[in-house]
Amino acid sequence: MTNPLLLVETMPPSARLVYHILQASKIMNTRDLESETQYSIRTIRYALQRLINAHLVIQVPDMTDTRRSYYSIVS
Repeated sequence: MTNPLLLVETMPPSARLVYHILQASKIMNTRDLESETQYSIRTIRYALQRLINAHLVIQVPDMTDTRRSYYSIVS
């Protein structure tokens, strides 16, 4: 299995930052990531999609509001 940190280092800077923030915070939604990174929502979604496609991050639906999702590092 490939080391996740090596895979993250090949990604765009936005994906790397989002990954490292999720590592420290464990679970966040897009609004939390927006305030933490100062990136636009569109950039955050792009970074999350890259990380999800690489199987580094998982998307967890918010059961109180199904329009929202939380994101976490795959363990």
